[in-house]
Amino acid sequence: MGREDDAGPVGVLSISPSGPINMGRMFGQWFAYSLFIAVLAAYVTGRTHGLGAPFLEVFRESGAVAFCCYVVALWQNWIWWGQGTRFTVTYSLDGVIFALVTGATFAGSGRTNGRTHNEAQMRESPVSENLLQRERPAALRAWYKEHLGVDVQSWEASTFEWADAAGIR
Repeated sequence: MGREDDAGPVGVLSISPSGPINMGRMFGQWFAYSLFIAVLAAYVTGRTHGLGAPFLEVFRESGAVAFCCYVVALWQNWIWWGQGTRFTVTYSLDGVIFALVTGATFAGSGRTNGRTHNEAQMRESPVSENLLQRERPAALRAWYKEHLGVDVQSWEASTFEWADAAGIR
């Protein structure tokens, strides 16, 4: 830069239209921005983790994507435009909170109550739904007897007798 930069302080000026700030418009833009970040986090996390992935894995990945969007985007203003360090750190802390909330939301929404991915898929079929339910033991015993020929007793077990080809036990 030239000698005029050495003569005194240098600043950046933001000029806004006169009149009151349109908070409705700003909230709408913030909502759209946050929704875009959520969709991006969901896309990246969904491409790398299936249904029923462990909470911590989904939390870390979706939180990291949200962190990059909410926080890392601020740092270029600090580097290139001289944005104050205090301002950058304060808004970065806000972004960390947003990233933690986003990560926890995605990690919590895909939970399968400790079941694996295959168990979660099994829960979707009517037969396995009946098999895995423990709230209606009489209906479960009836289903086993009708469809599998297994007479499950009230103590939730059945005895099987083994015999070889000659009928010897």
